[in-house]
Amino acid sequence: MFSARVSTAAAVLALLAAAGCELPDAEEILPAPNGEETGERTAPAPEGDAATDAHRGSEGEEPPPGGAAQQDASDTLVRDYVTALAATSDPDRMREGLDLAEEGSAAHAYLRHHAGFAQAWVDAGTPLPDAEVHSVDGAHEVRRTREPGTHPVCAVHEHFTENDGRLADLRVDGTDPGPYLSEDDEATDDSEGVHATFLSAHRTVEDGTLVVTADLTTVDDVSLDLDGAVYVPEGSETEEPAAVSVGRYELDAGSGTHAAFIFPGAEPGGELRLGGCLAECSAMVDLALPVPD
Repeated sequence: MFSARVSTAAAVLALLAAAGCELPDAEEILPAPNGEETGERTAPAPEGDAATDAHRGSEGEEPPPGGAAQQDASDTLVRDYVTALAATSDPDRMREGLDLAEEGSAAHAYLRHHAGFAQAWVDAGTPLPDAEVHSVDGAHEVRRTREPGTHPVCAVHEHFTENDGRLADLRVDGTDPGPYLSEDDEATDDSEGVHATFLSAHRTVEDGTLVVTADLTTVDDVSLDLDGAVYVPEGSETEEPAAVSVGRYELDAGSGTHAAFIFPGAEPGGELRLGGCLAECSAMVDLALPVPD
């Protein structure tokens, strides 16, 4: 009943693109997520005891609650994480990278969010291409496509730290992404046998665009009106339409889909509102999913 919408890429990407995302030429080839050579290049390891330097903690750092002091992450750990982050055609491969990050950390939440976003495109039948990675001097520029066939956007990932052998913190375009990420599997809503679970939200640092991911399952056959999704900010009844909506629109009984929505200029703390129709419109679906801040 409801058909997928392809948004105008130019307008959306203008909102999402990071400014000045360029790294100098580098020298060493970085493998693709499938292990094949991509032609992307990464800087050679610095001279001296690189392993010692990579694991040396910063002076004066206080230990995090319940753990040892964080320290600069090893090159191998960072490299494997970034490779997983770049595997946007294969969300399962991305989620394998979650084992590299400390649960509850910014690194874990950031990768989990991007894997959920990629999963929505896979469920829609239009997987995103793998991201390109250009690395030099410990900085990793990841160029990913937000919509198939459009110009990629990019962000520089650097200043990784680790705690007890797992990644903890990082900087994306110079900013800690932690305060801009939220995840809460207990934020849910139900309507006519359709169950919605909030997965994650990320408010981009450069322009304040809110990207929300959710899991949708159904007891009966349903047509989801993903195109009609709106966001209602906290304390307001103004409905802001999604600039991009992606996921599977037609669900058979007992099935589900990841879905993702982009709301330029929105802030977390409101509601994602989504409708749909059971078979032959025997009942209307009306979901109001909290988006925790």
